[in-house]
Amino acid sequence: MQISRSVLVLFVAAAVAICSAYAEDKPNFTGVWKLDIEKSNFGENPQQKPQSGTDIIEHKDPNLKISVTQVGEMGEFSITVQYTTDGKESVNEIMNNPVKTIAKWDGNTLVLDSKGEFNGNEFKMSDKMSLSSGGKVMTIDRRLDFGERAMEQKMIFEKAAK
Repeated sequence: MQISRSVLVLFVAAAVAICSAYAEDKPNFTGVWKLDIEKSNFGENPQQKPQSGTDIIEHKDPNLKISVTQVGEMGEFSITVQYTTDGKESVNEIMNNPVKTIAKWDGNTLVLDSKGEFNGNEFKMSDKMSLSSGGKVMTIDRRLDFGERAMEQKMIFEKAAK
């Protein structure tokens, strides 16, 4: 069976279009995001609840840079981390400790699986980032395993106006 050149060209063009549509479907988290304290759930520990929070995200897939600032009972905390969303491990220094993270897409959800150590205690953290409301609301579902303890949080962010 011989395939005509025009059928082959159409097949290749369709495959490229499908791959391009898939790549463009991924959410872009770029923006300034304000934490909505009232809509968020910080778990059982009241010390985990900040008074305010802002995430500034620069996202040009596969590069992702997140600058987090939170104000809480212990004052202001700021950190900037960088990842790639292609499943390769990234290492960021957080409070003088290396934290290893693998970021990858699960459909339209960006999953960041991290592990590290603080004060001699190992931890694992999984963040699932998603967008809704036409890209104006970002949700981060977090699970943190720290020794024998596990904690879940849901943080809701509103995109700040330009």
